[in-house]
Amino acid sequence: MLAVGAVYALREDLERAGVLVGMAAANPTPGRHSDEERVMHRLNDELLAPARQRLGAAWEQAAARGASMNLRDVVEFVQQREPVGRRAP
Repeated sequence: MLAVGAVYALREDLERAGVLVGMAAANPTPGRHSDEERVMHRLNDELLAPARQRLGAAWEQAAARGASMNLRDVVEFVQQREPVGRRAP
């Protein structure tokens, strides 16, 4: 979900990115390979941290919403066509 959140951050759909990052943080993958960990850190540092900063306090609200979702909710959420939140200017 973190990588999908990064895609939405690139598309400037920042609230959707925050929701997916929140879901990923609430459901970590146990036993990740060190290469995968490096990729995840890079996604966070280069794409998600700037998106989090641009969205501000609304990012934390979106992440909390994502953390409370189950897998079915997230799949339905990702399949929505319309942006769910404000975009950065």
